[in-house]
Amino acid sequence: EARVMDFIHCHTAIPVPRVHMIFERDKVFYNVMDFIPGTPLDHLYATSSPEALRDIARELSGFIQQIRSVPIVPRTTLGSWDGKPPAVGYECGAIQCFKSVAEFDAYWIKRSKLDISLPSTEHAMVVPTHGDLHGENILVEDGKIVAIIDWDTFGWYPDFWELLSVWRAGGVSKKWRGALEGVFGPLTERHLLYMTLLHSSFEEPLRYDIDESLFL
Repeated sequence: EARVMDFIHCHTAIPVPRVHMIFERDKVFYNVMDFIPGTPLDHLYATSSPEALRDIARELSGFIQQIRSVPIVPRTTLGSWDGKPPAVGYECGAIQCFKSVAEFDAYWIKRSKLDISLPSTEHAMVVPTHGDLHGENILVEDGKIVAIIDWDTFGWYPDFWELLSVWRAGGVSKKWRGALEGVFGPLTERHLLYMTLLHSSFEEPLRYDIDESLFL
């Protein structure tokens, strides 16, 4: 995670804390980094205006494009940036390596135990991805994003994966949903199907900022 944060700091304008020290104690690793004053975005849904949330969503969209444009060797396989299996932000630990988006799809269909068919992966791209951009990992101050944190899930994922974490939340926020739709457009069929898969793949169901009756 520390190496990823240093890489992002050097090659983008995305605000990330600077790491000053890494040490191990009792087989646990610690990062010593900057303290950045700010409030997690998911604490601001109720008090922020729709316009302010749309500005934040627009800024976040720009950061996602910067992540996808980092000067790094392209890959077609899915996994963490150090070549290990994907570290999925929805659970502790890695899952398995995937050679294609079709193989990635097959894993989640099997894990969910649902009889679901996903759209063709013909146009799906594998891109650099933060992987866990939900509201707790986006710090805001005075209406601006001041830090993106929790980079341990950074790696190569299908291009639709990033928005799944952006939409994930502990509760439904109509204003944030409106901001996301205004900036990123409506959710695609693939997004909705994946929300259904992920909702059914964990002991504690994932929650998204949409009416779950929309799950396909």
